[in-house]
Amino acid sequence: MAPMPIQESELRLDDLQAIAYVPEGGSKGGVLLLPTNAGTDRSNRKSSQLLAEAGLTTLLWDPYPGRGVPPDDERSKWSSATDDDWAFAGQARWLTYMAEELGVERLGALGFCMGGRLSLLLAARDHRLAALVSYYPTIRRPIPPNQKYDAVDMAPEIRCPATIVCPGRDHITTTEVYDDLRKALRGREQATIAQVYPEAGHGFIQARKPEAAVKMSWPQSVAFLTSNLLT
Repeated sequence: MAPMPIQESELRLDDLQAIAYVPEGGSKGGVLLLPTNAGTDRSNRKSSQLLAEAGLTTLLWDPYPGRGVPPDDERSKWSSATDDDWAFAGQARWLTYMAEELGVERLGALGFCMGGRLSLLLAARDHRLAALVSYYPTIRRPIPPNQKYDAVDMAPEIRCPATIVCPGRDHITTTEVYDDLRKALRGREQATIAQVYPEAGHGFIQARKPEAAVKMSWPQSVAFLTSNLLT
């Protein structure tokens, strides 16, 4: 099946920035994509485009408005300066924009790495979300001084179906943290799906390896979002 035609546009909302990917004719289901610490780089744009081609209006949130894409050796520095409350406030405004300006009736979120953690916090605080996918959320213990919230502690507040993608060889988020996160999510009334890839590392979608994990994980995540947001 040929991919759905989409329209790409850059958006500004006061001092906030995002990139919109809208399927031809619009969509009643939409996803706010919270990127890796690479921000609006080619890889995160491609993931957003793929979601739109699947029929989901997708907004790629820019964590560094006005600054562009960080150099590879500056990503950690840029991301560590991203304030939790500032991020949530901006993401909530984009959800409102999607609903009021783009006609999205069912809202979801997908996050990678830094965005994976922030997507958990967003879903815990904004119960408009009808679906959540969190890929290898960057959750460090002890919590770094720049972060205000523990994503695992807040996970029970998530009120929508959730998918969590856990690499077995994640060099940032430990196996123990993933175990605690899955336990916290499974204590809720809503459905939880855990994808576990023992041979994969942190960022495996962006690295495109191992190939088997990429081929299994992404289609499942897209199907999870479309089934919750388009039907």
